[in-house]
Amino acid sequence: MTFDLKLTSKHSKFLFTHSGQFNPFNLLRLLKSNFGSEECAINISNLSKCQQGLFVDKFKTLLLLVQGLESSNLRLFTIAFSDVDDAIIEKVEKETGALRDDQSLVFDCNDMPEQPASLLDPHAVKNIRGAVLLSLVLDLLELQKVEGNLTLFNETSKLTLHSACSFLHNQDNAKMMWEILERWNELHNGDLRASINRKIQTCLQKRRVLTTTWSHVKRFMSQSTPVMSFYNDLQETFHLSSDVFESSESLQIWFVDDQHADGWYQLVDSMLADINADIRCFNSQADVELFLKMSQLHGEGKLPELAIVDLRLSEQESAFENYDSDDLSGFAVVESLLNAVPGLPVLIASASNKLWNLEKAIKKGAMAYWRKSDESSNNANSHAVATAMDIYCQFVEKMTSGLSQVRYCRVFAIARILNEICQRQPFTGTPFQRRAQNFFVETQHSVTWMLWQGIDEKSVNDRIFLGTMELFNELEKFLWDDTTEKLTLYSSKRVKKDTKGRHAKIIDDTLECIDSQSDSYLLSKYESCKNVRNKLPIIHGSEGYGDVKHAEVANIETSLLIIWTLMDRLLQSQR
Repeated sequence: MTFDLKLTSKHSKFLFTHSGQFNPFNLLRLLKSNFGSEECAINISNLSKCQQGLFVDKFKTLLLLVQGLESSNLRLFTIAFSDVDDAIIEKVEKETGALRDDQSLVFDCNDMPEQPASLLDPHAVKNIRGAVLLSLVLDLLELQKVEGNLTLFNETSKLTLHSACSFLHNQDNAKMMWEILERWNELHNGDLRASINRKIQTCLQKRRVLTTTWSHVKRFMSQSTPVMSFYNDLQETFHLSSDVFESSESLQIWFVDDQHADGWYQLVDSMLADINADIRCFNSQADVELFLKMSQLHGEGKLPELAIVDLRLSEQESAFENYDSDDLSGFAVVESLLNAVPGLPVLIASASNKLWNLEKAIKKGAMAYWRKSDESSNNANSHAVATAMDIYCQFVEKMTSGLSQVRYCRVFAIARILNEICQRQPFTGTPFQRRAQNFFVETQHSVTWMLWQGIDEKSVNDRIFLGTMELFNELEKFLWDDTTEKLTLYSSKRVKKDTKGRHAKIIDDTLECIDSQSDSYLLSKYESCKNVRNKLPIIHGSEGYGDVKHAEVANIETSLLIIWTLMDRLLQSQR
């Protein structure tokens, strides 16, 4: 008996992804009710030309998936089409042994070449199956609640699994997901369904936090902030470097994974759909280092603001690494990225459960470590989906932390510039240079450790801000001549003394002179910074007092911009 299936536009959303990719696994789901038949006739004439071409081109995958399911008797398929390019048909005929009969193709599963046994190591199997389950989680989040009448095997199903479309081309992956869908009602009745629904709400809440955090970061990166305006004025007046405060509407994310083209990019892009991310993919350590080198030599290409790095970037790397083995290539990429972009938030992703890899991630300077799969070898069980939801929540939490670190990107960028300036006279070899170097390193450690430990950022910001005040203290020595008691940059100006006869206004006097020539408002900005310093809990006292104030990232940036400007003026005065 032949089973007839006519595909129309109502099937398009179920069979084709948003990007137009054909999902053969979902076609298999449409055929389930007729697995008892041996023959199937599918009419695709009412689909668009593009969809017909994709359908025929990838039909080989459907044949392989059918062969992998013991419950299916389907062996002979006839595809009726209206508009498919001859080149596609000829390619499919060679690959599958299909026979063309005018506007139809006949496929016999028995004519398909035998498939080699899977050679994937256990690590890769965990990696891929974790991705397939995460795709199911994304579909459940779109539902927002699982009802008892969830449809799974017709075109109205909301569980499209499109995010894992590429992964489901594999027989083993498809079989695993098939078992989960077949046993869904058995596994997720009653209390288990209620548990899944609670986890859905937890995931949605964490996703809202991610979206809110991105909104804050996006405003922080815009041109309209007071610090951005202050920088633009300084850049225009004193010709400071112009690439520190670049505004952006999207977040530049680098995704380093040798399997990104096999489906991981599609999945990560779907998991980050709530933020405006521009994701650039790299296959290997060599690809990353080449881009970084070209960027350094020619200034081309935008560097990342956040990075996701897979731990193993080559199939040659052992899946059973030892504690004292050479570092996996992912760790080398982390080092390269942090050398090029100090303070960059880097998330290491891996299916590895080795504790020492987590330890190494901390030592290398990564901001988080994400386990993207669990240890279960049987994914078709009652806990598989719940565990996948936990893994999704961890990803969202760690990406939210990463966005929090993005807010410090300009702090790191300016601190690096200050260290570069310190290589020149009059700063090299001085206590100020050592203080600037320590500030650079301590700030990176403080922010990264804040994310690992979940420390309140208020105390971290206060500590970093006090570090900028220490830089002012050291810089003050370059701004006046203690023998003449005159300003270095303005030799006709004598340093003012306070009521106790101390030279306490060196920086104030210097900034006042600069402002008189440039209208740059440096002095008022500096006074605002001192006001913040005086109200810090560590300076002022207990937070119980109403006048206590914590430092913000903008205060740190403003202080560093003033220090940068003063250092630049000192350099210019030597020419």
